[in-house]
Amino acid sequence: MLRFINNFRESRTRTLLLVADLFVSLFGLTIAFIVLFQGSISDQTGTLLFTLLVALLVRLLVFSNSRLYSGIMRYASIEDLRTIFLTASLGTIGIIVVLFFLER
Repeated sequence: MLRFINNFRESRTRTLLLVADLFVSLFGLTIAFIVLFQGSISDQTGTLLFTLLVALLVRLLVFSNSRLYSGIMRYASIEDLRTIFLTASLGTIGIIVVLFFLER
């Protein structure tokens, strides 16, 4: 029973970290849109929402399959930092590729 409670606690923490990372990623993308269109995104709302949806799906897929949340982040090693960098880069490349093919 104690093992189940500990696993649930760890799973809940990992899920919260995943949601926080997704939120920060989407927030950054929204800020980039605002800066790109100089604060006037009313004409680009459809594009922004579509891009946010694609970014959410790609980041969720990449983040959840990268084993990024399997270790204890308090003691991050160089290998963990490399994994974070590769995961973030792969997610960004994935978003660009998906948007490129969907916009054609």
